[in-house]
Amino acid sequence: MIGDATLARLLRGTGLAALAAYVVLTAIALTERGDTVTSYAAVSPVAAVAALVPGVALILAGVLIRTSPQDDPVAFPLLLAGVAWLAPIWIGRPDGPAVVRSLGMVVAPFLLPALVHLAVGFVDGTPGRHRQLAGTAYLVTAVISLGQAAVRDPFLDPRCWTNCTDNVFVLHADPVIAGGLDQLWVAATVVFGGAIVVITLTRPAGTKGWSAFWPVSAGIAAAGAAEATYAVALVVRPVEDPAVPMFLGLFLVRAAALTVVGGTLSWIVLRRRHRRLAVARLAGELGATPPLGGFQSALAAALGDADLEVRYWLPHAQRYVDASGRPW
Repeated sequence: MIGDATLARLLRGTGLAALAAYVVLTAIALTERGDTVTSYAAVSPVAAVAALVPGVALILAGVLIRTSPQDDPVAFPLLLAGVAWLAPIWIGRPDGPAVVRSLGMVVAPFLLPALVHLAVGFVDGTPGRHRQLAGTAYLVTAVISLGQAAVRDPFLDPRCWTNCTDNVFVLHADPVIAGGLDQLWVAATVVFGGAIVVITLTRPAGTKGWSAFWPVSAGIAAAGAAEATYAVALVVRPVEDPAVPMFLGLFLVRAAALTVVGGTLSWIVLRRRHRRLAVARLAGELGATPPLGGFQSALAAALGDADLEVRYWLPHAQRYVDASGRPW
């Protein structure tokens, strides 16, 4: 009989393998281009890189956090955001499996609630209404995405450009309802995108970890603003064209912002792991009584901080002394 711990490790390993396969297959799919432009990745080599790198960065950050000793709830929205960002590559494959393209249409919208979830996760002391906002974003997205899957026939959509043929989930094609859901999604994107900006930019600058995480908050805010602006752009110009500078520019801004989020978090986690290993190694090296001042030198070397100074509190003297025993 498989124990709970073994089952958890098995599920985690399976999930990591699935994510790795998804990224590799997406990268391969990115190299297969058709005769028509059905994704931003097909516009130029720069756009192709922008279509892949943010998703990889977000997934990498999510995996690193998920496999850390202290798991963090932001791992899930990071992974979801990465998967959702890469989905349009699959949607835009005219010769791709119909079920894969259809799943991509369902998954892609969940980038928005994942960003809301991330914004909430990076606000210390998050009030209840913010947590409810994340739940509401997921619910609204699920209703609209699944509703579109049930009623949207891409062939009947005059504004389609990424997938005009496949939807294996359609139950009853209704262009009117599908159009109404499109309008609802635009409104929801503006509302939730604006909320992301407000939540992240109103985080107190003095909160714990701000100096390390401000690029993450700034990236999330920029992504939220770009999502809202993208929705407004669709109102101004309902037929999306990736070759139009307005749409291409917004795509590149979103890509850059998400790359900053995933890249910064990956760097922070890897840096913490390096320090943790360095301190653990230091503990072994200092098993014997270290020479006078040796602990400070060893700790500074382990943490990579040449300016680090160690002070010791003397309760009987009610004062600190330095590593050499001199009063401080």
